[in-house]
Formats: sequence, C-alpha cells, structure tokens
Amino acid sequence: MESTEPVSSPDARLPIWARGLLVSAVAIAVGWAWGTGQLEALDLAGLRLMVESAGTTGPIVYVLAFGLLQPIGVSAHLFLVVAGLVWPATEAIVWTQLGLNLSSVTSYGFGRVLAPDALRARIPARVLVWEERLCRGGLTTVIAARLVFFSFFPLSALMGAMRIPFRNYALGSFIGYIPVAVAEVLLASRLVDWISG
Repeated sequence: MESTEPVSSPDARLPIWARGLLVSAVAIAVGWAWGTGQLEALDLAGLRLMVESAGTTGPIVYVLAFGLLQPIGVSAHLFLVVAGLVWPATEAIVWTQLGLNLSSVTSYGFGRVLAPDALRARIPARVLVWEERLCRGGLTTVIAARLVFFSFFPLSALMGAMRIPFRNYALGSFIGYIPVAVAEVLLASRLVDWISG
C-alpha cells in the first residue's frame, strides 16, 4: 500500500501567527527604510559597475548560485529581480533562463537519482495513476506545471521521481519559465528606470 501522506510535514512549517509576524516585520522594515530615505542609499549604478567589472565571472557566478541555491530554498524570484536590476533586460533574461534551467535540472536530478524511492513512497495513489500518461505526453504537462507553479523545487524533484522523460522535462521547463521570467526581469528593469528618474 502506497503512502498518501503529503510530501512536506505540517510540523515542519511555521505556525500561522509566526508567518504573520514575519510578514509584518518585513513590511515594517521596508516601510521604515522607505520613509526614512534609507532606500536611497542603494547605489544601483555602483552595483552595475561592480558586476560589469567582474567580466564573464559575474554571470557565471550568478548562474551557478541560482542553479545550486534555488533548489535548497532560496527564492527564484530574488534571482530574477536582481538580474533585472544589474543587467540590461535582454542580458538579464538570458542569465535568468540559464539559472532557472540549471536549478530545474538539479532538482530533477535529485528526484531522479538521489531519492526516487523516498519520493515515490509519498506520491498519492491518485497521482500515480496518471504517471504513465504524464510520461507519454509530459511536455504539455511540464509547461502547464511551470506556468502555474514556476520553479517549485518539490515539483521538479517529483517529476524526476515520476520518471518524466528528461527531454520533455527540460524543454517544458524552458518554455514554461519564459513568461514569468521575462515579466519579472522587465518589471525590475522598469523599476530601476522609474526610481532613477
């Protein structure tokens, strides 16, 4: 009998009051920084100059950090916004796509190689029924999942454990990431233009 327990235990999550407190603290800190003018101390021009002076090392470090840190919990959205702040939009989109796909492959590999039995034991029986269909027509499924859940690590690992073919997974992830990645990078880029006047 297969387990129908959810992949993440409710005990591992913060209580609702703690999450609310954390969100409130961040909102207060951002409001304070904006109200007191501390946000003006951010020197985006200096940051861009530092990244440019790093040459090809900057993008390589960015893509590697994205690809290795996002699967362990660092938000992909943070990497997308940072790219939009420091590089021109077209260059930022290229680096974010490379980072997103490296993190996606890392997560998929984890599910495929390192923990397939542990993950498969937690897949509900009603999902396993669909496994054969997902493996046959997985490209559209992966695209749809990426549009909805974006780069959610457990989903990537689950797709690896479910044996979705790598070709469908990689191509579907690449296509599914494009709308969100482009929108966030362009938004960050426009925000920089708006702030700097």
